[in-house]
Amino acid sequence: MNNCHPYFSKAAAALLCLSTLSLASCGSIEMRNAVTETTRGEADSAMMLAPAERVNEIEIRTETVETEPELPEEAPKKVVSFTAAGDVRIDENVIADAANRAAQGSSYSFLKIYSGIYRVIHDADVAVGNYSAAAAPYHCSDPEQTTPIESLAALSELGFEVLDTTGADLSASYVREMAEYEIVNLHSAMTGVNAVRIVEKDGITIAFLAVEGTDVNTETVAYADSVSDLVVVSANWKSGASDKHRKAAAGTMAEAGADIILGSGTTLGAAEWIDTGDGTPALAVYSLGNLVASADQAEDLCGGILSLDITLCEGEITLENVCIDPIILHYGEGNRNYQIFELNSYTGEISGTHAVKDLDTAALTEKVSSLLNDGFLPADFRN
Repeated sequence: MNNCHPYFSKAAAALLCLSTLSLASCGSIEMRNAVTETTRGEADSAMMLAPAERVNEIEIRTETVETEPELPEEAPKKVVSFTAAGDVRIDENVIADAANRAAQGSSYSFLKIYSGIYRVIHDADVAVGNYSAAAAPYHCSDPEQTTPIESLAALSELGFEVLDTTGADLSASYVREMAEYEIVNLHSAMTGVNAVRIVEKDGITIAFLAVEGTDVNTETVAYADSVSDLVVVSANWKSGASDKHRKAAAGTMAEAGADIILGSGTTLGAAEWIDTGDGTPALAVYSLGNLVASADQAEDLCGGILSLDITLCEGEITLENVCIDPIILHYGEGNRNYQIFELNSYTGEISGTHAVKDLDTAALTEKVSSLLNDGFLPADFRN
């Protein structure tokens, strides 16, 4: 073997070396190995991150499940302000004074009588009164017209929407013309379904009807109850009816479905809640007295204005903020300058000019306090 050509050995060695270098410097093989390792590493990282992401998803889902569901919105509370006043008795003295105070170009000015209580009546959603006794024809060409139509226009402008005209003839001109002033007319001569008048305010339906005496047609009251949320009965007591009979009649009305009973009379009367046994007491005001009327006796000049809120909430009607504010009608010598004052603000100086000389506001205040307990009187009364 010593005879081997030395070139062959070098060539073989060189060839072997080239083969080894070629294998060691092959880029494609190295790249494949690098990609494989990187991909495998990313996969491992993804596997490591996956549990954390799943935990976050669980937490999110858990938070969503634990969140309290939104409660349904409560039904809105509806409130209708209600006001009631006593009798408006337009006699010749009142008419003459309204004519004397009229502005140029006008025949009468009745609205000035109510300036002291204007906002109380006008701002109420529903106001009801009694237009019961009118004077004999005076300055009127229509023999059926028992009082100037301007007196009715004043009540409309004041804000009365419902008037009981039981004391007047249904054929009287002003009674027929009440619709022109958008005033609802009640009259005890109306019977059955025709006696019930409906007024709707803010989704609350109020039924009105007028009755006379203490004999009550319970079927009419029950019908009114069936077609409304609240029933208001204007009760025209007959002269001489005893307190016992009035209370019994009011109780019968309440049991039949009346919620508010407004009695008539020349003087302010008592008020009470009547338990009907079904958890919904009825309010009975046995008399709000006179709102406007000439009188010789001080107690006939003292009346009251009822105010309250009719509230509808979750299908139930309640009477809230019930208050009877005592008022007094003032007029001076010669029956001039008629004006209504709140009794609490009727000062001695003003009362000293009243045409009725023996008017004693302190005595009237004491009498009112004995008739109406603190639950019905204003909080500041007598202060």
